[in-house]
Amino acid sequence: MLYDAEFTGRKLNAIGSFYPIQTTIEADDPEAAWLALYERFEHIRGLILADHPDPKHTPGPWTLQTIEERHNDYNDWQTFAVRCSRNHCLAVVGEVDRYESERIPANARLIASAPDLIEACQTALVAIPIIAKHGPHYQTDILAQLRDAVAKATATVPVVP
Repeated sequence: MLYDAEFTGRKLNAIGSFYPIQTTIEADDPEAAWLALYERFEHIRGLILADHPDPKHTPGPWTLQTIEERHNDYNDWQTFAVRCSRNHCLAVVGEVDRYESERIPANARLIASAPDLIEACQTALVAIPIIAKHGPHYQTDILAQLRDAVAKATATVPVVP
């Protein structure tokens, strides 16, 4: 089950002041969520835990699997499967049309990174007002998350054969 957590604290072993944090944690029950938060954060104060509404999409992470290197015997036509963490195929990319086949790998990476991009954007929407009000202490965390999500969407990431 997913829980939304809101509190004041800081990342585990961080140095500096405490700041407002909003995050999502996966756990079997509220007590397990509370314990899991203490594996990532310290000096937690004013914790509010709420059931996280189920997303309409399949939760991430999503990964890529190469299906074919040469679809229909064309050397430049690859196909990919986008898979969820339970290894279910969510989408097949590049199987229908060969049009702009050189873009198929990038399109597949972009689709597979969708949950990371959504999470980074949602975090940014929460963090930007906090940064504006309380200072830049939280800024490095959100910038790192945004950079990681964009890198996954645009760079070459491992593809499971």
